[in-house]
Amino acid sequence: MRHAQFGGTAVLLFAAALGGCARPTPPEEARVLLSRPVAAPDAAHEQVSVVEVTYSPGGGSAPHRHTCPVFGYVVAGVLRSRVQGEQVRTYQAGEAFYEAPDDVHVVSVNASRREPTRFLAVFVCDHTGPRTLPIPDVGGGR
Repeated sequence: MRHAQFGGTAVLLFAAALGGCARPTPPEEARVLLSRPVAAPDAAHEQVSVVEVTYSPGGGSAPHRHTCPVFGYVVAGVLRSRVQGEQVRTYQAGEAFYEAPDDVHVVSVNASRREPTRFLAVFVCDHTGPRTLPIPDVGGGR
């Protein structure tokens, strides 16, 4: 690994010397989007699933709950969301969110009527079976 880093640095320095004032950029940038403690799942059955969700313009999902913790990240568009007992939140591309197990998710919709919304849902489960369960109409939806 050190050899690859040195080689990349040498190429950047060489390019900077040839280009006069060109500056090398960092090879990576990392930032913590969300950090949240979760109950330690049963390691014998632990499974992490990454699900890509796309809502068409004005689209969304019916009220539901998840059977395990969910970390979300909006990739594109704007997501409007509300967990029962909390205020409506709007998440832009680049923002992250968390849903505790068994939270009732009463609003999950694309806030735009023109552009799709795409987000990643990362489930951390200690069981098999469905990760999402429908909830009868709880009011306050879309």
